[in-house]
Amino acid sequence: MAEVRNRKKNSLSDSSDSDGEFQEIINDIEQDHWKDGVADETRWAKTKSAVHEWGLSCSWHGVPHMAQSLSWPTILLWSVILVISAVLFVYLITITVRQYFSFQVLIDLNIGMDESSFPSITFCNSNPYKLSAVQAIPELEALLTVYEQSLQ
Repeated sequence: MAEVRNRKKNSLSDSSDSDGEFQEIINDIEQDHWKDGVADETRWAKTKSAVHEWGLSCSWHGVPHMAQSLSWPTILLWSVILVISAVLFVYLITITVRQYFSFQVLIDLNIGMDESSFPSITFCNSNPYKLSAVQAIPELEALLTVYEQSLQ
Protein backbone atom coordinates (compact mmCIF):
# COMPACT_ATOMS: atom_id res chain seq x y z
CA MET A 1 0.00 0.00 0.00
CA ALA A 2 2.89 2.30 0.64
CA GLU A 3 4.04 1.69 -2.91
CA VAL A 4 0.65 2.72 -4.26
CA ARG A 5 0.79 5.95 -2.25
CA ASN A 6 4.31 6.62 -3.48
CA ARG A 7 3.21 5.99 -7.03
CA LYS A 8 0.29 8.33 -6.57
CA LYS A 9 2.59 10.93 -5.10
CA ASN A 10 5.04 10.43 -7.95
CA SER A 11 2.26 10.66 -10.51
CA LEU A 12 0.94 13.78 -8.78
CA SER A 13 4.38 15.28 -8.65
CA ASP A 14 4.87 14.35 -12.33
CA SER A 15 1.63 16.11 -13.24
CA SER A 16 2.58 19.10 -11.13
CA ASP A 17 5.99 19.09 -12.82
CA SER A 18 4.33 19.03 -16.23
CA ASP A 19 1.97 21.80 -15.12
CA GLY A 20 4.98 23.78 -13.95
CA GLU A 21 6.75 23.21 -17.25
CA PHE A 22 3.61 24.21 -19.10
CA GLN A 23 3.37 27.38 -17.02
CA GLU A 24 7.04 28.14 -17.74
CA ILE A 25 6.42 27.78 -21.47
CA ILE A 26 3.43 30.14 -21.24
CA ASN A 27 5.47 32.68 -19.28
CA ASP A 28 8.33 32.38 -21.76
CA ILE A 29 5.98 33.02 -24.70
CA GLU A 30 4.39 35.99 -22.94
CA GLN A 31 7.79 37.50 -22.23
CA ASP A 32 9.22 36.77 -25.66
CA HIS A 33 10.84 39.78 -27.33
CA TRP A 34 10.11 39.00 -30.98
CA LYS A 35 6.69 40.59 -30.78
CA ASP A 36 7.83 43.70 -28.92
CA GLY A 37 9.00 45.44 -32.13
CA VAL A 38 5.68 44.80 -33.86
CA ALA A 39 3.63 46.03 -30.91
CA ASP A 40 5.64 49.26 -30.61
CA GLU A 41 5.32 50.21 -34.30
CA THR A 42 3.49 53.44 -34.96
CA ARG A 43 0.83 53.83 -37.60
CA TRP A 44 3.32 55.74 -39.79
CA ALA A 45 5.89 52.91 -39.55
CA LYS A 46 3.26 50.30 -40.45
CA THR A 47 2.07 52.37 -43.41
CA LYS A 48 5.63 52.95 -44.59
CA SER A 49 6.40 49.24 -44.33
CA ALA A 50 3.23 48.28 -46.23
CA VAL A 51 3.94 50.80 -49.02
CA HIS A 52 7.53 49.55 -49.27
CA GLU A 53 6.39 45.90 -49.57
CA TRP A 54 3.81 46.90 -52.18
CA GLY A 55 6.44 48.83 -54.12
CA LEU A 56 8.80 45.86 -54.18
CA SER A 57 6.13 43.53 -55.54
CA CYS A 58 4.44 46.02 -57.89
CA SER A 59 4.43 45.24 -61.62
CA TRP A 60 4.36 48.89 -62.77
CA HIS A 61 7.64 49.84 -64.39
CA GLY A 62 9.66 52.15 -62.16
CA VAL A 63 7.85 51.51 -58.86
CA PRO A 64 10.10 48.59 -57.79
CA HIS A 65 13.16 50.72 -58.65
CA MET A 66 11.77 53.49 -56.49
CA ALA A 67 11.14 51.05 -53.61
CA GLN A 68 14.66 49.61 -53.86
CA SER A 69 16.31 53.03 -53.87
CA LEU A 70 18.37 53.81 -50.79
CA SER A 71 18.76 57.58 -51.10
CA TRP A 72 16.28 60.41 -51.48
CA PRO A 73 17.71 61.70 -54.80
CA THR A 74 17.20 58.33 -56.50
CA ILE A 75 13.70 58.01 -55.07
CA LEU A 76 12.95 61.51 -56.36
CA LEU A 77 14.41 60.68 -59.78
CA TRP A 78 12.29 57.54 -60.15
CA SER A 79 9.23 59.44 -58.91
CA VAL A 80 9.72 62.16 -61.53
CA ILE A 81 10.22 59.58 -64.29
CA LEU A 82 7.10 57.72 -63.17
CA VAL A 83 4.97 60.88 -63.02
CA ILE A 84 6.17 62.11 -66.43
CA SER A 85 5.41 58.71 -67.97
CA ALA A 86 1.94 58.63 -66.42
CA VAL A 87 1.13 62.16 -67.61
CA LEU A 88 2.31 61.38 -71.16
CA PHE A 89 0.27 58.18 -71.16
CA VAL A 90 -2.90 60.02 -70.13
CA TYR A 91 -2.21 62.79 -72.67
CA LEU A 92 -1.73 60.37 -75.58
CA ILE A 93 -4.79 58.32 -74.64
CA THR A 94 -6.87 61.50 -74.43
CA ILE A 95 -5.71 62.65 -77.87
CA THR A 96 -6.45 59.24 -79.37
CA VAL A 97 -9.95 59.04 -77.86
CA ARG A 98 -10.79 62.59 -78.95
CA GLN A 99 -9.60 61.86 -82.47
CA TYR A 100 -11.63 58.65 -82.56
CA PHE A 101 -14.84 60.33 -81.39
CA SER A 102 -14.48 63.29 -83.76
CA PHE A 103 -15.60 60.99 -86.61
CA GLN A 104 -13.50 62.74 -89.21
CA VAL A 105 -14.15 61.90 -92.84
CA LEU A 106 -11.33 62.57 -95.23
CA ILE A 107 -12.21 63.02 -98.87
CA ASP A 108 -9.46 63.83 -101.32
CA LEU A 109 -10.73 64.62 -104.78
CA ASN A 110 -8.33 65.15 -107.62
CA ILE A 111 -10.29 66.48 -110.57
CA GLY A 112 -7.48 67.51 -112.77
CA MET A 113 -7.31 67.20 -116.48
CA ASP A 114 -3.70 66.31 -116.33
CA GLU A 115 -2.49 63.58 -118.55
CA SER A 116 -1.71 60.36 -116.74
CA SER A 117 0.79 57.87 -117.96
CA PHE A 118 -0.63 54.38 -118.01
CA PRO A 119 1.29 51.32 -119.07
CA SER A 120 0.53 50.18 -122.60
CA ILE A 121 0.38 46.53 -121.62
CA THR A 122 -1.02 45.09 -118.40
CA PHE A 123 -0.68 41.45 -117.48
CA CYS A 124 -3.30 39.95 -115.23
CA ASN A 125 -2.26 36.55 -114.03
CA SER A 126 -5.32 35.80 -111.93
CA ASN A 127 -7.34 33.84 -114.51
CA PRO A 128 -9.03 31.00 -112.63
CA TYR A 129 -9.95 29.07 -115.81
CA LYS A 130 -7.69 26.68 -117.65
CA LEU A 131 -7.98 26.70 -121.43
CA SER A 132 -7.96 22.91 -121.53
CA ALA A 133 -10.90 22.78 -119.07
CA VAL A 134 -12.87 25.32 -121.15
CA GLN A 135 -12.21 23.41 -124.37
CA ALA A 136 -13.49 20.19 -122.77
CA ILE A 137 -17.05 21.63 -122.56
CA PRO A 138 -18.60 22.02 -126.05
CA GLU A 139 -20.77 25.05 -125.18
CA LEU A 140 -17.81 26.97 -123.75
CA GLU A 141 -15.63 25.93 -126.70
CA ALA A 142 -18.20 27.44 -129.06
CA LEU A 143 -18.32 30.65 -126.97
CA LEU A 144 -14.53 30.88 -127.03
CA THR A 145 -14.49 30.46 -130.80
CA VAL A 146 -17.04 33.25 -131.27
CA TYR A 147 -14.96 35.52 -128.99
CA GLU A 148 -11.75 34.86 -130.92
CA GLN A 149 -13.49 35.54 -134.22
CA SER A 150 -14.86 38.84 -132.97
CA LEU A 151 -11.37 40.05 -132.06
CA GLN A 152 -10.10 39.56 -135.63
